[in-house]
Parts: sequence; structure tokens; C-alpha cells
Amino acid sequence: MKKIKYFLLVATLIFVTAPTVMAGTQANMNSQTSWTNGYSLVLLDCNSLKEAKSARDYIESQGGRIALILSEHAMTGWISPEIIPSLTSNKQYPITAVYLSPVSPDLIEYQDAKTIYAVNFFNSVASGEAARKIAASATAEKAPLVDDARDAPPISYGDYIHNLKQMGIDVDAYKDRGLLINADANISPAPGNSDVMTGTVAMGMLFIESDGSIEGNLYDWTAAARDDMLNQAGIALSWWANQAPAYGASVTFSICYFDPLTNPAMSQGYEPLNGTHTSGQVGLWIDAVMTNMGYLSGSHFDKVYAFNTWLKGYAGTDWAYTAVVCYNPAAAPTTYNDGYFAWAYYGGPYTHLLYRNNGYEISDFAEILAHETGHIFYACDEYYQPGYGGCTSCDPCNTGSHGVPNGNCEYCNQDAVLCMMRTGPWVLCCYTPGQIGWSWTPDDCQSGGNLPLAPSNLIVRAPQRPKTIGLRWGDNSDNEDGFFVERKRGRCRSNRAWQEIADVPADSTRYQNRRLRPNATFSYRVRAYNGNGNSDYSNCRSATTQP
Repeated sequence: MKKIKYFLLVATLIFVTAPTVMAGTQANMNSQTSWTNGYSLVLLDCNSLKEAKSARDYIESQGGRIALILSEHAMTGWISPEIIPSLTSNKQYPITAVYLSPVSPDLIEYQDAKTIYAVNFFNSVASGEAARKIAASATAEKAPLVDDARDAPPISYGDYIHNLKQMGIDVDAYKDRGLLINADANISPAPGNSDVMTGTVAMGMLFIESDGSIEGNLYDWTAAARDDMLNQAGIALSWWANQAPAYGASVTFSICYFDPLTNPAMSQGYEPLNGTHTSGQVGLWIDAVMTNMGYLSGSHFDKVYAFNTWLKGYAGTDWAYTAVVCYNPAAAPTTYNDGYFAWAYYGGPYTHLLYRNNGYEISDFAEILAHETGHIFYACDEYYQPGYGGCTSCDPCNTGSHGVPNGNCEYCNQDAVLCMMRTGPWVLCCYTPGQIGWSWTPDDCQSGGNLPLAPSNLIVRAPQRPKTIGLRWGDNSDNEDGFFVERKRGRCRSNRAWQEIADVPADSTRYQNRRLRPNATFSYRVRAYNGNGNSDYSNCRSATTQP
């Protein structure tokens, strides 16, 4: 432990002046990449996820925010440098180090796979790599997710309980702890595993693998593909965690993944994307994997419900759901034979996704998982397209969405805005927070969905002082919450990716971009935002820093 304490001392001394933006103090949570600001890695000397959750509770009581618990020894979130000494000196909670910038995995005492995953994911965020990938893959609007919000069939409560007993679970003890789903839940959805997106949530991530025992084994998960999906899951869930404080809520996710390279329970006889299956057959391989894990009774839904309840007990969380991911590399189809590829069930028990989802890039997996996670907690679809499904009413879309209307449904709202639940960018419309159990009143949407007007007349100049470019624009709106400033290298017509560099307050008309490379050309654009979404972009302008 002495080595870790030494690195803690270095981290505290070096990183204490690093710029940090706390999730709860940002002007607006709707930026697609603003959650990466101030992202932190917390290392712990815990023996279980339950102990790690207790440390999470303590950190949040001290003003920190935890997005992800990734192992017994690592979690990520937003930690202000000022509270690091008090966190690491508390003897009751074994917090051994806090990092605010990338750290070599070789310096970490615990070398188990999940802790190393946590470190590598944190490094991808802290280095800016994650933000660059999000910005590069972001588009204004994407293809609809075909019929992706569904009602689960009624469960058999007897089979659900039997599955828990087969796993050696003391059902009475689980009942006393409030971990069981509703005892009268021969209905759909079955309340109890994912009612509201608050508190702590465990996501079981199952990577489905084929062993060739029933059908030919065509595709095998690679370590690189697995790691990519895990990193994108971290992006999706960190984004949700970052949204919550703006709506009076707090949520932390535990990603409990089951490795297809080392866990034999993930291997079964079917090859899901061999070109012969429809989406209606996914229960075959899900059921096989659940059986491998020891859940033997009822339908695959009954088994996954029981698995989620076990997961709550294992991770010590309030809620749980499952993400099933099937592998389809470049040679494989990107949909099942009936055209479906990604969907989720309102209230769980699971969401199903592919490695490559039809009409989307592999790098869009994070956005798709974020969208489907919204459905797990009863968020409504807001897109509509004949033949694709989606919303057909501005009334509440299901019995679990807390009576909140689906007012941004484009079927009945001609002014519907693009947002996470409407096949659009990483923003929330004003209705979704209430549907997933966050603070909401009808007054939150009284603006009628009006977006701010785009800023105009952007002027960009390089003053005499080096490494600085100044921006000035016209503010044309009276309902913005702030402005996002974006930059890229080169001239406006270059093919380089835009990156968000600043989130400035409402009524701002100026911004200074400092610490740039000398004699380098940069291009800029600005857009306004509010709770209903983003405006169009301003004009683009370029400038070259002084030599």
C-alpha cells in the first residue's frame, strides 16, 4: 500500500490546480461532450462492489459525483481537487488515490481485468480521446431505431422465484431487503428492477458467443471489439449520470460485464448473425446463456428478470438491467432477417444491441445504448416514421412513465426537437427527465419546445498577444441557457472533426481561446442551447495565431 500512497501524494500535489468542472455546476448538462470535463478516477482498497458502493455514498456526501463503479477497486466520476485530501484521509473508506489526468495502468496496484478496464476507460476520457470520438460521430439526425421500444410479456412469478432459489438465493432475505420484483407482477412491465433512473443501477453486459455446437461458428469476439463496446458503454452511462443533477437527481451505474473470451457461460450453440435468424429468435441464445449461468425455469424473460434481481444483490444497487450484445463484424449482416437490430423493453428486463447496428457506425454504439437505457427506465420514443414504429401520441406512452406526457413526439408535435429519444444528438427534451423519474413539472415544458435562435455575425481575430484567438458574435435569442463554442484545426472547409471547447453563459457575445499553438490556423462556430435543444450553428470563421 505504500506505493499507492506515494502516487496519491503525487496526484494530490500535481493535479490540485488542474481545471475541473463539477457536474452540478455546469450551466447546462445537454452538451454531447461536456460530461468529460473534470472526469476523475478513484481507486479503492475494497473487497466487494457493495463496499465500493458505500465508498461512493461517502464521496457523494462530500460533494463528489460518481458516474461508474467498474470494479471493487475503481470508479469514475467528478471529484473537485479541494475534497481529495478529506476523501483519502478518511480511515473508514479505503480510498487510496484520485487521478484527474491520465495515469499509466502499470502504476496501479490492482491488476485485475476490470480495474485495468476502468483505468483505460478513464484515460480515454481524460486525454480527450472519448470527446473527439463522440464529436466525430455526432450528426444532427440519424436513421430511426426500428420498433425499438417494446412491452415485455407477462412473467411467471413462480418461475422467477424458482430461478432465484436455484441460484442459492435466500428469497425471504431478498424480500426483506426489498430486492424482489412486485409479488403481484403477472403483468407487463414487472415493477421492481428498473423503476426509476435514480440511486444506483447495475447493468449486466452479456457478450454472446457461439461455440459451433448447433450452428457453424462464424464470428468470435476479439479483445479489441469487446474493449470498444465496454468503453462506449462507459460513455453512454457517464452521460446519463451527468444529466441527473440538473433535474434534482443522482445516479451511479455499475457495469458488470461477462467476458466472452474468458467466461464459458457466454458460449452457446447458435450464431446469431449468420443470415438465417429473425429477431424473434434472440430468445434462443439468451435462454442458452441464462441456462449456462444456472437459471433453469420458465422463459428467457423469467430468467433475465431473476438474473437482474441477483445482480442487484451482488452489486448492492437499487436497480438492475441487462444489455445483450451480439457480435457481427464486417462480414456479417447488420440486422436480423426481419430488419430489426436494437431494442429495449419498457422497465426491462433487457436491451438487445449489435456490435454493428444497421445504418450506424460502430462508434455510434454509445448513443444507441444511451437511447435504449432510456427505454429501460420508461422513457418514450419521440420519433415517428411509417413502417418504423415510434411514437403515435403526445399522451404518456406507457404505465411506468409517471404520467408524464410524450409532448416531444413528432407525430403530434410539429415543433418537436431533436434529442436523445428522437434519434438525435446527446441532449434531453424537457419531457424525458420526468418519464424516467427525475424532477419534472408541466411548467418545465411551457416554452412549447422553442429552440433558441442561432447566433450570427461571428468574427474571429488573432490579437497581438501570442497563442490567443478572440471570438465575437451576435446574440439573437432571448431564451438561451448558454452557448457552445466549437473549434477545429485548419480552415472552415477542412475535413477535420469539430470539437466542443467551451460552454459559456447566456447573453455571452465574446470568448477568448487561449494557450493555442503559435502560427496555427483554427476555425470556429457557435450555437445557442436551452432545455429544448440546440440552435443552428453560426457562420464559420478562421484565424491564424501569431508566430
